[in-house]
Amino acid sequence: MAGVPKHQIHVRGAKTQKLADAFDWLHNLKMGHEYCNYVLIRALLPEATWERYSLFGIDGLKEQILLTQAAKALRQQWRNKRPAVFNSEKKVKHENH
Repeated sequence: MAGVPKHQIHVRGAKTQKLADAFDWLHNLKMGHEYCNYVLIRALLPEATWERYSLFGIDGLKEQILLTQAAKALRQQWRNKRPAVFNSEKKVKHENH
């Protein structure tokens, strides 16, 4: 979501208190203005419309510009004092079950 790589949200092996602190930080991020703004702009159009814009290479529309700005603000908050459990720089290899 909003350009955050999936490998940065992997929390395997973290301690309970670190996970609790990370949850609090993530909760505050979700309750913040930047996340709310991103969700509201994304909800302006059906998901299929956003997908079509991408599929057909349509860009520069006002709603796309607004979403890009909201995503940038959300990513900046994501990077601000992010707990260490979210700071994995390595991509996680998924185990086959």
